[in-house]
Amino acid sequence: MQDFAKNYIKSYEGLGRWVKFLLNFLWAIPTNLYRLSKSIVKKDTIGAVLSVLLLVFCGWWVIAVIDFVTIALKDKIYWFDFKEMKLYALEDSTDSSDDKNSNADKID
Repeated sequence: MQDFAKNYIKSYEGLGRWVKFLLNFLWAIPTNLYRLSKSIVKKDTIGAVLSVLLLVFCGWWVIAVIDFVTIALKDKIYWFDFKEMKLYALEDSTDSSDDKNSNADKID
């Protein structure tokens, strides 16, 4: 599962801003799979479970509205870090050398 998550993250981050926006507009599931993959890689169980619940029960449309704005303006996707109890922007894994997401925009 870790390998799939890492490959999905790499593929999703390779997309352009407007491709991500269009995917989110047409079908918001790829963006939420990106959140799930980031939670799996960070070993954040609560984040992974919440991602799956949102996917299964169509809660991803609620988050899709926020994603429209954040992708269009900043080319970022926001998600929770339940280990540190923070809301942060998921960054490209190619920009950071460590897995702690140290260069993320954190919101207290």
